[in-house]
Amino acid sequence: MKKKIVGLMLLLTFAVSSGCSGNTENDVSEQQSADATSVSATPTVTEAPTPTIVEKEDSLATLEEYLLGSGLLSGERTEMAADMIGATSGFKYEDSYAEIYEFDETSDTYKNLVETNSVTLSDFNMTLSAVSINGKYALFASGDGQPGQELIDAFNSYSLL
Repeated sequence: MKKKIVGLMLLLTFAVSSGCSGNTENDVSEQQSADATSVSATPTVTEAPTPTIVEKEDSLATLEEYLLGSGLLSGERTEMAADMIGATSGFKYEDSYAEIYEFDETSDTYKNLVETNSVTLSDFNMTLSAVSINGKYALFASGDGQPGQELIDAFNSYSLL
C-alpha cells in the first residue's frame, strides 16, 4: 500500500510539474515574441539636448577670461592706469609679459595707435609699441620680456562669433 501511495504522489508531482513547465516555456516564448514585436514596432528615439546659446558681452573682461581659460596668462594680475595711455581700461600679468588695454575706437589715441602701432606717454616722454592690435584691444609687452607667440596668436584670434 505504501508503494501505491508513493507511486501516486510521484505521478501527481510529475503531472503537475510537466503541466507547469510546458506553460512556462510557452509563456516565455510568447513574451519574447511580444518583446521583439514591440521593439521593432516602436523604436525609441532619443533627442539631443538643444544647446543653450549664451551671448557674451564684448569686453576686456571677456577677453581676459578667454586668455586665462586657455592657460596663457599667469602670475599676479594688476589693474593698470589705462587713462595714462588713452585707453578706457587695462590690466597686466607680469609673468606672461603682457599688458592688454581696451580703447575707444572713436578716440584720436586709438586712431593714432592703429596708424603708428604705438602710443605716447606724454607725461613720461615715452612711446610704447603694441605687440598686436585686435579690434579695440591692444597687447603690449610688459616688464623685461615679450608675450609668448601662443599668447599673441590667441589674442589675435579672439573674437565673439
